Amino acid sequence: MNTKKMPQQQEASTPSSTTFDIKSFFDKLVKHLQANIPSEKHRMFVTNLVSFEKDKTYSKHEEMSVDETQKRTMNILESFLEVEGKYRELIITDNLFQSSDDEIVLNIRTMILSFRYLIYHIKLGQDIDFEFFEPLFNHVLLLHSKIYKLYEKSYQIFMDNYKEYDYEKWAEEEDNTFKVLPWRTHAATVIYTNENDSIPNWVMLMYYFLTSFLTELLPWGIKYLHEFGPKPKLTDRQRILNAIKKKKAPELKGSTFQSLPFFQFILLKYFYDRKVKHTLDNATSSEITQWNRNIIEERLLKECLIYWGVFISSITSTHREDQQMALDEEDEEDEDDEDEEDELEDVFDGRGFRTVGANELDEIRTTTTPSSTMQHSTFSDPLKTNLTIAQIKDMKRFIAHIIKDYMFEPFLPLIYEFSEYESTQSHIREGLLRNMDSIRAHSQTVVGALCNCFGKPLCIALLPMLLEDLKVTGVSNPLLRLTEGRNRGKVSWTVRQKAYNCVGILVREMLTTNITLGGGVTGNVVPSYEIVEFVIENFVDPFCRYALEEMKQAPVDIHDIIVKQTAILVTFAFSKLYTNREGEASNNWGLIEHISNQADTSDEIKEIIEFIHVFRKEIMELLPKKLVDSHYSIREAACVSLASYISEMKVLKESFILEILKTCETFVQNFVKFSVIITAVTDKLESGKITLVDDDNQPIVTTKTSYSKGTYTRFTPHFNKLYSNLFEKICESGELIYPEDLENLTEEEKKRQHHLVVVCLFDSFYDSLEFTRHFSDTNLIEKFLDYGKKQIMQNIFTLKEVDKTEDLISAFSTTINAVMRNIDGKVLVELFQKHDMFTFLTQFVRVCHNHCNYRARDCAVHTIGNMSNADLFHLCPFDVDKETGKVTPQDATHDFLYDFVFQVLKKEAVVGDRFYEETTLEDDSIMKKKIIVYHNAVWSLGRVILSAGRKGVKDERFYKFMKEMAPKLIRVLKLFANKDFYTTEEVIDDITGYLSNVCITIAYISLIDIDLVAPEYMSFSSSFIEHVISDSNEDLDEEKIAMATSIFRLTEYCLEELHGEGILPETCMLLEHLYNSPLFERLSDTHLFYISRRVMEKMKIFVAEQAREDDLF
Repeated sequence: MNTKKMPQQQEASTPSSTTFDIKSFFDKLVKHLQANIPSEKHRMFVTNLVSFEKDKTYSKHEEMSVDETQKRTMNILESFLEVEGKYRELIITDNLFQSSDDEIVLNIRTMILSFRYLIYHIKLGQDIDFEFFEPLFNHVLLLHSKIYKLYEKSYQIFMDNYKEYDYEKWAEEEDNTFKVLPWRTHAATVIYTNENDSIPNWVMLMYYFLTSFLTELLPWGIKYLHEFGPKPKLTDRQRILNAIKKKKAPELKGSTFQSLPFFQFILLKYFYDRKVKHTLDNATSSEITQWNRNIIEERLLKECLIYWGVFISSITSTHREDQQMALDEEDEEDEDDEDEEDELEDVFDGRGFRTVGANELDEIRTTTTPSSTMQHSTFSDPLKTNLTIAQIKDMKRFIAHIIKDYMFEPFLPLIYEFSEYESTQSHIREGLLRNMDSIRAHSQTVVGALCNCFGKPLCIALLPMLLEDLKVTGVSNPLLRLTEGRNRGKVSWTVRQKAYNCVGILVREMLTTNITLGGGVTGNVVPSYEIVEFVIENFVDPFCRYALEEMKQAPVDIHDIIVKQTAILVTFAFSKLYTNREGEASNNWGLIEHISNQADTSDEIKEIIEFIHVFRKEIMELLPKKLVDSHYSIREAACVSLASYISEMKVLKESFILEILKTCETFVQNFVKFSVIITAVTDKLESGKITLVDDDNQPIVTTKTSYSKGTYTRFTPHFNKLYSNLFEKICESGELIYPEDLENLTEEEKKRQHHLVVVCLFDSFYDSLEFTRHFSDTNLIEKFLDYGKKQIMQNIFTLKEVDKTEDLISAFSTTINAVMRNIDGKVLVELFQKHDMFTFLTQFVRVCHNHCNYRARDCAVHTIGNMSNADLFHLCPFDVDKETGKVTPQDATHDFLYDFVFQVLKKEAVVGDRFYEETTLEDDSIMKKKIIVYHNAVWSLGRVILSAGRKGVKDERFYKFMKEMAPKLIRVLKLFANKDFYTTEEVIDDITGYLSNVCITIAYISLIDIDLVAPEYMSFSSSFIEHVISDSNEDLDEEKIAMATSIFRLTEYCLEELHGEGILPETCMLLEHLYNSPLFERLSDTHLFYISRRVMEKMKIFVAEQAREDDLF
């Protein structure tokens, strides 16, 4: 093979100044991997394909990690070989440890091995020797001389500027422009116009692996170690170290990892200039041509944008972090300041500070990382940061300042540029907002992340561009080429659409995420009042007016349809102004009214607020017209926007609701989005929080007591008619329903679109049953049951591609559960007997429970809970043979509840001991599915126990089961006590919901047999009480009453039978907090109220006796 030499490398001064030998490093890498990976696991790194079938060598998490990295490396290699087929040996080799005479092949092979090794260890939470790999990363940066020179100069200019200021003063100043002018001037002059500056494909592949590694490292590093988790109590030595760090001048080491954001900026600028050059070269063309790039360029650009989205998100402050910071500050305030000053005298000398010895520093650093609180020693600190949460937050705040003050001006135009359409060839296929894998979508994600982090400063920086772009001419001719300014060479519709879309993103993020989470450059929570006032002042006028005018005009062509569609979605973003939820942070409408009533509010702001009232009235007249527009995508956008406005309305006309139902039936192709409107309507009707009026605005239902019956009887016939007609068109006609605007679809694509429509039909019917339950059409329910039953048998019982049809299975299952929940017992039994549903339920629960698909298992456990509520277990056969259909009835030796249901719930309801680690190691989407199974399984367990208790079951098997489950459930609460989770807010909410259901089930057990819980109660009482307190503001239900009753009965048991043993002051305070919560304000003159009052009196006596005993000693 001919040896291929790489381009001449420039000797590096920053970040490396040594000549790099790839052959030598490859040999060292192979030895490094062989030394650090057990020999039996070598093949996962040295081969391109690994099969885990019947392979016990790997743990579950290793399989997950290896499988993902294998797929990622193979996927990008296949893309690379599409443009560089001569390097086939990269993909066919079965030993990546084998060297190569081809230097390019050797570079790529080295990067693949490094990538696999690093990602594997990150995902398993293991240490990584970054110093070993840093020469390789520096080498990658050097592969393209011009890219590296620009990167090096950018970082050096930044470092020169950085050394000239004091961090504390910098953070306090708002305008630092004069300090960063040299860097901004440099960044603005970076441009690539020479074809010789193009990056070779193989170099782009190396850049891709480096960027992908960084993208993977950021969320795992931050999430796994720093974002959440308790901070260890400060020792004396730790306080010394903190004080040293506070007094030292800020220092940035010239390492690869700290400087890589500047490299990513240069890389993004490279692609930006390519795109701009293409636009200018085709400025006079009569056709819109997409910037021509190969698949490697496409993949690298996407990964670069993903990196920026993740990087920005990783430095964004959240409420959870602020809460932890508050706790940290309280801990530090409790420390003895005088002792600290005395100790520091031994550390600081007259000139500032003395050098701390290496051994002493190592000792100081011991247990300073949040990871040291993990239960297993394998979970140490791969980033080697040795920082507390407070210090991590300071670091994030500083990085945020760097981005705002250094990068906003040169960086934002790049991100904004990539967020526009390049052509309309596939705009319909992109869906309502965007194709989530498009360059445009990734760029918009970065805009959203920037808004979450910076809020007002980000909006201020973008507003001039948005205003300029929405003023461009060409409304009558969307294809008009612009001839001046930064948009020269572009067609007018792409510029206007991009501006509308960006406005929508900013307004939506400001009025939702930023309202609830706060955040901002300083790391402080920005008051909701400030955010709403800022949006009123800067966005309502002129963008609301622009959107209204855009909607009033008929679209000229397909390009103008896209602009109109986007303008409608801008009105969706502005619907968040009308969010009216008293007592919550997102009570935006309440804040607007407050601003309007302030004496110091300017006349200009009051005029804008008056326009906000007018805007809602006009938009509610326009959107229903857009629902019947002749263009599919405009109807889709109108659905999304109108549903949001309905959810915030306090008054609805009856004729308005009926017209919406009629429209939903007419445009069945749009039902995926129309179902959202139906759900919004049924939710409002069921809530009872609206006033129904006629066309003369006269109330139709005048009293609260007549509201429910009045709304049910008025609207149920219309809902029944709607779903009957929809079912006929979607499920019975035999025709595939798919969007009319989608042309040239394959049969498989048409089936997928129809599949979505069916799923939404069943989900919507389920929602309607919650509202129409007392007046539902039994014949209609039979149709849905029969169709769902047949589809489930076809898709699950035959085990055909369950993963591809899990949405259908879940939708059918949800509808069957809604029928069990909302239809009266006698009618339900007759209905199920008529359609042989009891045999089906046995088949369904058994097959789903044994399936590996989490959605299928969730369907099984959820169905069990509703079967228990409806008291159906005794009507089901014990088993059904899936091959022959032979039924095994229940008898003395085959009991469906005791011999099957209890075994299912025993397996699915209780998490394993390593679940805490799994939340860190597994992908969030997978973890969410697992938690939902646990959540619904323990809910079903509670329903089964409650049902048996109500029926007075005395069976010994039932008590034996409770005796077995009680300690397991208690162990779950102990396992998660005082722990936080290294995962997303959404998954944390799911975990909290699961633990609440665990508490509910424990409460049911204690109400049946208190001796099964009481002896251990004090070991988990705090967690138990806190879950009830957290829900005390919500509506009363039997579960909350059961938990509260259980708490006071268990406390009384501990006081009387155990003589108060184990009762801590914390328990007393929590109990008093619960007693004084809103929950008990609604429980006067109830059995629970008198129990709680009695127990609180006993608790006061116990506390007083304890205090007297303490005084004696």
